[in-house]
Amino acid sequence: MLKRLLLLFPVFLLLTIMLHAQSKDCVKFRTGTFKMIYAGKTAIITRDAFIQTEQIDVSHITATYNIKWFDNCTYTLTPTVTTLSKFPNMAEELIITVQIDKVSKNNCLVTTTSNLYNKVLKGEMEKIN
Repeated sequence: MLKRLLLLFPVFLLLTIMLHAQSKDCVKFRTGTFKMIYAGKTAIITRDAFIQTEQIDVSHITATYNIKWFDNCTYTLTPTVTTLSKFPNMAEELIITVQIDKVSKNNCLVTTTSNLYNKVLKGEMEKIN
């Protein structure tokens, strides 16, 4: 029994290290400028520690959201007062949850859900700055 445990220990250690490394890689996506394409439209996303700004395609209409990070790979977005005034049909209680699923050099795969809609959006976000 002890031999089995000793043989399994390196496997568990490797899995732990890999999961920890994945979590750390998400940190590079906390701030910066990103490009994301969904539903045939390109969004330019600018994010600092507390605010995310989104501009769709070449329009000059922007939306801003407050960011709350739960861990290195999961955050929520809630519309700011400015965004709610620009988009009167947007629900004040809207909470968008974003989970960074996989990280590569300058890209990450994300899953986006909402407290108000059952739709799950999956997409790729590219860090451009």
